[in-house]
Amino acid sequence: MAGFFSLLTFSWMGDVLKRGARQPLEEKDLFPVEISNQAERLTGDLEREWLAEERASEQNRTKPRLWRAMMRVTSYREYITVLLLRFCYTITYNILPLIVWFFLRGISENSYKKTLPFVIGISVVTISRSVSYGHAIFKLDLMAIRLKAAVIGLVYKKILNLNRFTLENTISGNTINLVSNDAQVIGQLGYPVFSLSLALLDIAVCMALVWYLVAWQALIGASFFLAVVAYGSFAAHKAGKVRHQSAAVTDKRLDMMKEIIAGIRVVKMYAWEWNFTDLIAQIRRTEISLIRIRGFIVSSIYALFFTSSAIAGFISVTTLLLTENTLTSFQVFTLMSTLANIKFIVTIFIADSLRYIADARTACDRMQRLIEKKSILTCKMGHEDIPSSLEVYLKGRRYRPQFIRTESFRTGTPALISARKLEGTSQNIQPQACLENVSCVWSQASEHPALKNVSLSATNGQLVGITGQLEAANHLY
Repeated sequence: MAGFFSLLTFSWMGDVLKRGARQPLEEKDLFPVEISNQAERLTGDLEREWLAEERASEQNRTKPRLWRAMMRVTSYREYITVLLLRFCYTITYNILPLIVWFFLRGISENSYKKTLPFVIGISVVTISRSVSYGHAIFKLDLMAIRLKAAVIGLVYKKILNLNRFTLENTISGNTINLVSNDAQVIGQLGYPVFSLSLALLDIAVCMALVWYLVAWQALIGASFFLAVVAYGSFAAHKAGKVRHQSAAVTDKRLDMMKEIIAGIRVVKMYAWEWNFTDLIAQIRRTEISLIRIRGFIVSSIYALFFTSSAIAGFISVTTLLLTENTLTSFQVFTLMSTLANIKFIVTIFIADSLRYIADARTACDRMQRLIEKKSILTCKMGHEDIPSSLEVYLKGRRYRPQFIRTESFRTGTPALISARKLEGTSQNIQPQACLENVSCVWSQASEHPALKNVSLSATNGQLVGITGQLEAANHLY
């Protein structure tokens, strides 16, 4: 168990870092994963919250949202802890210019003995800000990694619970894109949430400091940041939409590659390689163009980070000179340092954080569409659906079969109360595909047919396989 100083300074990681500097780390060198952080536990918690979200949305006749279920996975205690750390960071972040102002005023009045408390205050505030920032980011990153592991596990579990027909006909080949790109965005939400949580309070405090330490006329230059906030919000929204379009094109490219790989024998047989190469290249060019547009939008946000404080400072100083305000060196220094704080807040804390949150929203919407997929349990014959054959009661509530998994009964919750059989599936379903005494050969020169006198019938939704001896080419059908 680490001590207070070790927890405060993260020195409990020292031994692991030293060992990693000498040799590659192995699993035995790392700390054991707590039960609350294990992927199985996290996936189960998110799945339970998602089912609760679906039931509540069905009762309220609203659309379920995956992000609401994800937020409920984290306890209120962790939210309160992070909020307190963020509030401490806000205090130390905004009180530093005030202490520097008193320090510079003492130097200008040749009161050097009175400046010692301010020097100590600057040191204490700087250390406090670093500690609160480090612990808040650590906790938020840990929460984001938990959510990423939970949502990846839920995606994989959903794929395993769907039947073959649903996977092949209603889900494109975007599973890799969901796990490798969309889920990674969820894992990057730590810093954006930290930055955006109390950003408006930071701006209000900085504006008050400019008014108190310099003059109210300096707020004219500081108001320039309102335009920066408006543009940053618009840019973040556009970047999120472009990312959504780019992800859709990526899904299309992966789906096309899946079809090519599945039919590679036919492609090679008819020499269609160049046709598919041109098609893939065209899709890739569209994807790259969208990535470039998004990069341009993001770079414009970072360009404001390097230029907005200079523009705001120029407007403030010009306004102060035109209104015949007396400016001292420490007032100008305090004004520029406070404007630099506001610049960091509006560009990084707000604009850039909104971009990450917009990307996370797009990722949640894409993963929710997969999670909401239901296995097709009915067969359609003449526009008539055959209903499900089971109705389950859990703790006094009735659920349809799509809400129930066999894995739920292994954990002990929810408890199965009763199950009632409904009307059975009709047995008089005419097959949609019939083969009778079919024989197939690869070419006329083949000595033996690949299939000989094969008869089968299949309906919509059935999985039919052809078995045979080893090397009998039955795996090709």
